[in-house]
Amino acid sequence: MPWPALCAQPAVTLAPFAALSRATGSAFRFPGNAAAQKLKLPAYEKAVGWGFGDCVFGAEFDVVSDMTKIRLAGFSETVDSAEALIAAIRRQQRDGTIPS
Repeated sequence: MPWPALCAQPAVTLAPFAALSRATGSAFRFPGNAAAQKLKLPAYEKAVGWGFGDCVFGAEFDVVSDMTKIRLAGFSETVDSAEALIAAIRRQQRDGTIPS
């Protein structure tokens, strides 16, 4: 992931690493920030599996996956991760969910 390109987006800054649980931390920090910046407050409990994020991002080992089966089933399209993430940031800025 090209972090400098991601952080070049308006209102996105690179912060120092901080270990936290997504299940107990992320979902509860946003409401106060949203109100202070007059942002829309999405129903994150419906959209995000915080526990899954803890599992994926909190692992102390590498996750090795094989895409062979999915490609054999006909799914061959690839997506540039950085472009997709930047597009998602811009969409959320446009929708008023995050600051622009």
